[in-house]
This record gives sequence, structure tokens and C-alpha cells, in this order.
Amino acid sequence: IAAEGMELGKPPTWALQNIAVIRGKPAIWGAGLKALAMEHPACGNRLLSGCYNAPEIGGVVGAVNDGEGDIWTMRRELQHELEIRFKAMSERQRQQPGYFCGWAVAMRGDVVAVSLFDSNDAEMAGLGGKGSMYEKWPRRMLAARAVGFLIRDLFPEAMVTDMTREEA
Repeated sequence: IAAEGMELGKPPTWALQNIAVIRGKPAIWGAGLKALAMEHPACGNRLLSGCYNAPEIGGVVGAVNDGEGDIWTMRRELQHELEIRFKAMSERQRQQPGYFCGWAVAMRGDVVAVSLFDSNDAEMAGLGGKGSMYEKWPRRMLAARAVGFLIRDLFPEAMVTDMTREEA
């Protein structure tokens, strides 16, 4: 674990707190993964993430984002992606307070990328089930999955491990 941390320029204590060994492979998890992306020179701390239930997504879709700057650009891109996802939801899904969508949006220079991971994605991947972390902490797990995919897509050189703990 310390070697992977050193590859990232991190001290051994950081590596012990943010890298887990799962099935013999190192996996970065949680705040450590997000910190790697935010520290990346091309990101410049322009990374947002969170999670919504269906009624919250409906509110975001109808919101006006007419400000200027990077944060507003990121919010508009997120709003656009959420609108597409929201329109694809059935009426039943829109009414379920437990239907969550994890999201992450970041910028690399002028490129804005959005990653969404919802409960349908988790179900199709076989991640739910009785007693699973997705059942216990759905918002955290869905947001962590979205962040993991976004970082892998936008900042692949920041990933020293093959997977995130949430993926493992």
C-alpha cells in the first residue's frame, strides 16, 4: 500500500487511510479518490458531486442556471444530463423517494464531463441486495460510483490502481 501511495506522492499514512487491498489488488476509495482528482493540475479543484432522489432531480431540471464562470458551466451540463435521465424515468420511479441518482461533474481545461450512476445502474450491475452497502448508504455509494467513473474518464493518469473500492 505504501508503494502505491508513494507513486501518487502521498505519505504512507495517507495510503493506509485511502487505499484498500481487495482480492490482492490496491483500490483507492472515498475521499482519497476525490482528492486525487481535485489536486490534479488540469482539474484545479473544479469537481462537484452529490446525490438526488427523483423529486429533487425534477427541481433541478426546471431550475434556471444563467450565471457565468466554471461552476455555472458545470451546473448547466449537469442539469442537461439530469434532464435526459429524468425524462427516461417512469412515473413510478419519479414518485419513489428512494430512487437515487449519484452524480459528479468536473472540468479539465474547458472540457466539462458529467457522470451519473443511478439505482437502475446499481441493480443491473447486481450491486443491491439485502444488507448491501447500496441498501444501507445509497446516496454515498451511488455518488462514489459516479465519481469513480468520472475520474477514470477525465483524469485516467491520476488513477494508480485498477479499481475503486466501491467497484470492488
